[in-house]
This record gives sequence, structure tokens and C-alpha cells, in this order.
Amino acid sequence: MPPLQEYGVPFMETSAKTGMNVELAFLAIAKELKQRAVQQPDEPRFQIRDYIESQKKKSSCCSFM
Repeated sequence: MPPLQEYGVPFMETSAKTGMNVELAFLAIAKELKQRAVQQPDEPRFQIRDYIESQKKKSSCCSFM
């Protein structure tokens, strides 16, 4: 039994090389996030734009602005 199953963590095998299950995984994640937003409207949300900006600020390898 994979360790993820022991803890009840969902997983799906995907392949960036062949594209196997990539779209399906994305759709499954999007569906789950939508359901959680409806079920738990007061929970704090992960802000992807804030995360991306924070990562850009951390990265300093060979970047010119």
C-alpha cells in the first residue's frame, strides 16, 4: 500500500511526457476546490497570485528587471 493511501491522501498517476491523466488530474483538483469553497465558505483561501509574487521576490538567479 503506498504511503499516501495509508493517510487517506488522494493521488493520481500522471505523465507530463505523454500527457496521461494531466487534464483529468487538473479537473479533479478544480472540482475538489470548488466543492470545498461551497462547503466551507469562511475558511481562509490560498491566494495563488500572492504566492507567485512571493516566489518571484525570492528568486534572484540571473534575473534582470
